[in-house]
Amino acid sequence: MVVVNIEDKSNPYIFSKLVFPLESFSDLCITSNEKFLYFIGNFGLRHLPLDTGITIHTQISKLVENSSGITYYQIVDSTEKLKVGSTIEMVFVPLYTAKNFDF
Repeated sequence: MVVVNIEDKSNPYIFSKLVFPLESFSDLCITSNEKFLYFIGNFGLRHLPLDTGITIHTQISKLVENSSGITYYQIVDSTEKLKVGSTIEMVFVPLYTAKNFDF
């Protein structure tokens, strides 16, 4: 499942990606309170929470190439939009975990 941000229709970018190996689906629905997502795939009904009560810091770096042809990861500024097809690295660090949360 890939979520694409199309706020700027001339510059869409991948907002989020979730992969379930060997599974496909063609449609999904989100509850009216936007707390859960449902879809039916090869392995039955999936129920995913959209808010888990976990606070996570995310650092995103993109693969760039300098004038000498050397590639490296450069930290992305929080205001920069990623482009479809970019190679990125995401580092997730939990800052706070709620003691009681339901899946």
